[in-house]
Amino acid sequence: MRASRGAALPAALLAVLAFAVVIAGTYALLRVQVRETVYQVRLAQAQAIAEAGLEDALGQISLKPSWKTGYAKRNFAGGYYTVSCSTDVVNRWVTSTGYSENVAVMGRAVRTVKAQSISNGFYNFADSTFTVGWPITSFDSVVDRTPSCRTTNLNLSGCISGPALWANTKVLTSGTSVQVNGDVTYATPSSTAPAKVNIAGSIIVETSTTTVDVEDGTPYITANDNLGIGRITPASAYDAATGVLSVTTTTGNVSLSSGTYYFKGMFISSRTLTIRMSSGQEMFIYLAGSLYVSPQGMIDSNQSRYACDQHIYGQGGSTITLSGYTAVNNAANTTYLDIYAPQDRVVLFQRMLGRLIGKEVIIANPYGAANNRPIFFFDVQCGYAQAKGTRWVSGTWSESYWKP
Repeated sequence: MRASRGAALPAALLAVLAFAVVIAGTYALLRVQVRETVYQVRLAQAQAIAEAGLEDALGQISLKPSWKTGYAKRNFAGGYYTVSCSTDVVNRWVTSTGYSENVAVMGRAVRTVKAQSISNGFYNFADSTFTVGWPITSFDSVVDRTPSCRTTNLNLSGCISGPALWANTKVLTSGTSVQVNGDVTYATPSSTAPAKVNIAGSIIVETSTTTVDVEDGTPYITANDNLGIGRITPASAYDAATGVLSVTTTTGNVSLSSGTYYFKGMFISSRTLTIRMSSGQEMFIYLAGSLYVSPQGMIDSNQSRYACDQHIYGQGGSTITLSGYTAVNNAANTTYLDIYAPQDRVVLFQRMLGRLIGKEVIIANPYGAANNRPIFFFDVQCGYAQAKGTRWVSGTWSESYWKP
């Protein structure tokens, strides 16, 4: 009797302990389930906030195509988001990170979304004129990087009858043969349309005009290092006091590596300026002054796969003249460039592949009447400069917790 009564107490304690363990385990399980539920709710909230930030940024690009300034919006739906943009002129990538409400101990749930905006409209210039004095055409660099078509057979050897030219005030053409192998779009019905005989495609009149935005290079005046190691070779070609890059008999041939530059003038008078590019790299030149390539000079940008990777952004009020090497049968001396200078005068007097945007663009004849090859080849891969709207074409997302 005494022994059995003494064993009852430890048995009771063990039962209570087991019960406590079960309760603790159940409580811990419930806490995990609650935290998981809270996590999923906050994750969904962070996703929604991130997508709202993405829509906000795409709306900014639609209203102002040159916009690319990141920012943060606080106190949004209980959390906040941050937005950043790539530096592409067109088809810009936008990254938005959404932060949920703060969760005790755990912090905030975080979602990051990324999407690319695609232009789906023409660029409407507020004041621009195209004077076409020699044939131009379109091509697709993915299909054929160096088209060699002639005006007598424009749709062969890589050339396509695609979009090639757009302006607002007027498009001037002359002669009785095709000068524009593609469509011409302009947005001033009162102007005289180009002669249909000069246009292989359609003549389209837009009903609206838009003020053109200059790609502002002011932040790069002091932020970038033009004379960084290996950027300009030889470094003596660049005058840091004047901000001018010169390629002459004194400097010899000059090369630029990929990256961002800010010049107040570029003069290539008798030698070659070579742009050194590897796959996946880009070059950005913000030009606050004139660019002049003499008939004895040349910009050799043949190392890059696409003209759309080599940008020259005119800052306005100057003249860009390309009148360099013109031997059309020498593919090694082809200039691939994306010239975006909506407030500059652009004179093309040599073969060029890529994109030309200027307030006044003049396509001249460097060859003489005996040659029937086009001089300007518009690469459709460069796209248009401004959209009437933007849309998502692709996106990625990731998730995490962030503790303030």
